[in-house]
Amino acid sequence: MIFKQVDEILSGKKTQTRRLVKGNESIVGDVVLSGLRDKWVKTRTYAIQPHRTAPGIITHRIKITSLHCERLHEISEADAIAEGVANVDEYTKLWEEINGKKSWDKNPLVWVIEFEAVLTGRTGDEHIYAKQPTRFEVVQELETVKKQYRYAWNRRSYETEQGKQKRLRLNLRRKQLEKEILTYQQRLEGF
Repeated sequence: MIFKQVDEILSGKKTQTRRLVKGNESIVGDVVLSGLRDKWVKTRTYAIQPHRTAPGIITHRIKITSLHCERLHEISEADAIAEGVANVDEYTKLWEEINGKKSWDKNPLVWVIEFEAVLTGRTGDEHIYAKQPTRFEVVQELETVKKQYRYAWNRRSYETEQGKQKRLRLNLRRKQLEKEILTYQQRLEGF
């Protein structure tokens, strides 16, 4: 899922999100359907993406704990705080920043998705519920990403005569790894 407030999720400050209800979406039990496919399912985990073109954050996911539908203006002060802001006025500004000016005034139907941050290993085999990773865990993940980056860069140097598509894919992976390294370095500065 794409989020603007990634830091608030990782710190445990944001535990709710509201998404516009689209015309072909419905809820059946604990599942939001988009047409015939499952869009969101209670208890399922989802990757946290900072924006549409970014890869998901490897060490964290969200686990949906509750799903329901309501009008946007039904948000309470407690819900606004769970959205990672101080009050409903701040949430109104955030909503319009994301969805456009005057979008708040339309009072659309929204999905209210409550979740918890889930810390996971790279393989996703075991979930450890935590609000934020320890410094040690972040340093370990940073070292893993750095090794992957060095491997990708070394591969690039002796495969340059290969096809254009392979070089493009490798270059994209290298850029993704550079972004991951930068993200971890920024997070380490916060410890």
